[in-house]
Amino acid sequence: MALPRWLVTAGTAKRPRVRPRRRLHGPPYGGHPARPATANQATAPPDRLSTELGSVDTGAARSGTLDVGGERMQAKDTLGRQGEQAAAEHLTRLGWQILDRNWRCGEGELDIVARDGTELVVCEVKTRSSIAFGTPAEAVTPAKAARLRRLAGRWLAAHGVGHATARIDVIGLLADGPDRFTVDHLKGVC
Repeated sequence: MALPRWLVTAGTAKRPRVRPRRRLHGPPYGGHPARPATANQATAPPDRLSTELGSVDTGAARSGTLDVGGERMQAKDTLGRQGEQAAAEHLTRLGWQILDRNWRCGEGELDIVARDGTELVVCEVKTRSSIAFGTPAEAVTPAKAARLRRLAGRWLAAHGVGHATARIDVIGLLADGPDRFTVDHLKGVC
């Protein structure tokens, strides 16, 4: 027995596409629609008061910023600089010669370029205050390793040592307290 035609085609009709409703009032991410953010408000931390003559910081510890040598820095940047200094001191204690620090080109930056005897070594320094988001060495992804290899080649070409090769090391530092670090030196990572 054949089914009636209306029963066979009843479930095959396409439903009309329903578009999501647009918000008529206010920005799509929330906030106050009557007060749009200005350029100064978008870049300034919420606890920073702006004046014509300069800025006054009302809560540096709360916002994670520090005033170091007249220069505003994030606390993580300060930790990074301290870590790079500790890594350079570690390499010097090993008897390595530091050739360059924080070398930059259009593709990025090399933290430390050093010489271990006759071998040229590019060191990537990763500093963390805790391992809550992984160890410092875990932050070097395959993409970062490839970029480090390219940057090493750029450094060699810029310094006229195009025929040499460079080893790439990762120095992971974990903060143990103020100005104290645990050093994990991984040689020949990539």
